[in-house]
Amino acid sequence: MRIVPFEAAHGRALLEGNLNDDRNRPSPWVANFIDALVNEEMAFSAIDNGHLILSAGVYQLWPGVAEVWFLASDRLSKPSVSLFSHIKRDLLRIADEHGFWRLQAVTQIGWNDAARLARFMGMENEGTMKQFGANREDYERWALTL
Repeated sequence: MRIVPFEAAHGRALLEGNLNDDRNRPSPWVANFIDALVNEEMAFSAIDNGHLILSAGVYQLWPGVAEVWFLASDRLSKPSVSLFSHIKRDLLRIADEHGFWRLQAVTQIGWNDAARLARFMGMENEGTMKQFGANREDYERWALTL
């Protein structure tokens, strides 16, 4: 597996393809936001056997606070602890290098794998965001304060 800097083409390919879980499919406006996620210091993609399997990173909202984002293809069928340990290490390194004291993320209610990943990353559930999704789905807010 290779970890490479995230490119907008990676995000578009993931959004246009088969995601690991349809609840991982963001609102349609995210496709217009992909270019803003490109930041060599704060976003990366994983390529396994020539296939893009995931992209992840952080997007600074304001000094000290960043939103964690994650897109995975259906090729990520059984994520390994070592892969997610690498992602966690990279996210914590990014937070340290950029002075973030809060990393936050959202997951759709009922998506237990995403909640498990957020907990693995050290995040705590801060509550329900009612009708947050594009189709009024409820989401959960997760955060890690450093």
